[in-house]
Amino acid sequence: MLVLHEEVEKYKDLKTRLYQDMLDNIVTREEYHEYNRRFTDKLHNAEKAERELEQRKEKATAEGKREHPWIEDFKCYQNITQLDRKAVVTLIDKVIVYGKDRLEICFKYADEIQEMTEAAQNIREMEEREGRFKCGA
Repeated sequence: MLVLHEEVEKYKDLKTRLYQDMLDNIVTREEYHEYNRRFTDKLHNAEKAERELEQRKEKATAEGKREHPWIEDFKCYQNITQLDRKAVVTLIDKVIVYGKDRLEICFKYADEIQEMTEAAQNIREMEEREGRFKCGA
C-alpha cells in the first residue's frame, strides 16, 4: 500500500516538474505532451492499483471477521493478567496434567492460529525479498 502511494506521488511530482521543464524550454511542447501522456497513464494505473488493493484489504478484513470469529475471542483477552472461568471456557480446549510439575494447555483453534501465523510469516518474507517490508511499519 505504501509503495503504491509513493508511486502515485512520484508520478504527480514528475508531471509537475515536466510542466516546469516545458516552461523553462528544457523539453519541447511535443515532448511535454508525450511524457505527460505516459506519466498520466502510469499515474492512473498506480491509482487504480492502490484503490483495488484497498478494496481487497477491506474485503479481506470483512471476510476475516465473518470466517474467523475466534479471532475476536482472542482479541477480547489479549491483555488479561489473570484467568477467569469465561476466559478458560472461551480460549482453552483442554488441560492435560502429566504429573506434579508438568501440564499441557491445548488452546482452541490452535491449528487455525498456526496456519495464520505461517501465512503472515510467508507474506512478510515475500515482502522482505521484494524490499517492500519496513520493520515497525
